Amino acid sequence: MIIFSFLMVFFFAGYLSLIIFLWLGFIRLDRKSVSSMPEGEIFISMVIPFRNEENKLPGLIESLKSQTYSSQLFEVIFVDDHSSDRSCEVTEKAIENIQNFKLVQISGDRAGKKSALLAGIEKARGNFIIQSDADCMFGKHLVEEHVRKILESGADFISGPVTCKYHRKSFLQIMETIDFLSLMVSGAGSFYYNNPVMCSGANLSYRRSFFFEAREFDPLISTPSGDDMFLMIAAKKLKKKSVFLKSRNAMVHTFPTGNFKSFIGQRVRWGSKTRYYADKDIIGIALLVTMTNLLLLLSPVMMVFLPGIWKIAVPAIGLKLMADFVILVSATRFTQQTSLMSFYLPVAVLYYLYFVYVAFASVFGKLKWKDREY
Repeated sequence: MIIFSFLMVFFFAGYLSLIIFLWLGFIRLDRKSVSSMPEGEIFISMVIPFRNEENKLPGLIESLKSQTYSSQLFEVIFVDDHSSDRSCEVTEKAIENIQNFKLVQISGDRAGKKSALLAGIEKARGNFIIQSDADCMFGKHLVEEHVRKILESGADFISGPVTCKYHRKSFLQIMETIDFLSLMVSGAGSFYYNNPVMCSGANLSYRRSFFFEAREFDPLISTPSGDDMFLMIAAKKLKKKSVFLKSRNAMVHTFPTGNFKSFIGQRVRWGSKTRYYADKDIIGIALLVTMTNLLLLLSPVMMVFLPGIWKIAVPAIGLKLMADFVILVSATRFTQQTSLMSFYLPVAVLYYLYFVYVAFASVFGKLKWKDREY
């Protein structure tokens, strides 16, 4: 009982401190924003790798056509990673009359998202890159907001906000969106302290020169994805300036995975990258969160065998639920998805089972992504 009680107090205290720390960082990001566009012009290259996204690409392209930033000052490079569906045909037809949009297909000896991204950036004319995914939708001010932040901050690496376009009648999509928002706001908060621990490749911008400097920090063969996190870690290692773009106008909307198997597979893929992160803060946070959720999951069983443990377990669980609730309130207010909070408790109950499973599967399971095994 003493050992379990000590572990509960140690890990839950650490978890609560972390959540408060990140929440305060997210709140304080507001104080660093400006409303006016700084003087200057930047040519931007937007690179979007894709594989088998024929259903998502038309909507993506339409949202890019409506950008308020001058079409003379940005280009969009779509990079096909050996799609087996009609993605290339759909893209070619949609962009045939748009001069600043082009399609690139990578050669047979190169494969995977990272290779596609590299191929696109090699073709890019801009000194600054905006990176996103093909299963996304953008507001009309996305490029303009990134340019504003680049000019305002002089940053080398910028992370932007991402949320999910969920269906209100799908509990799985609601759970996925809540999970996604918790990651987004936690990552955003860490940027305030100049020690970022999380970002999303669906909404990034960075100097083209920095991308090539950063490649030495990416285990290209070991893991097929993770380009976003390895870039972020490289920025820390190379002492580059990293900031978060906290603007609703820069919001990227992605789509939920669609079914439980895909959802778990995506999270396992994300989790499997952790072992390759050469960053003690990220690894430490992953261990802290995993142990906290594991102890929470074990608590009901331990309360049966150790009746006195409830005096510690119940308050600890209650405080954790409250802390998670507070940070999600801030996230949903920012993304204007506050209706999600009515599902918080049922999602929280299932979350601990899901999280612990994903944590172990990320270490011991096999990874399959886009019809490829790794």
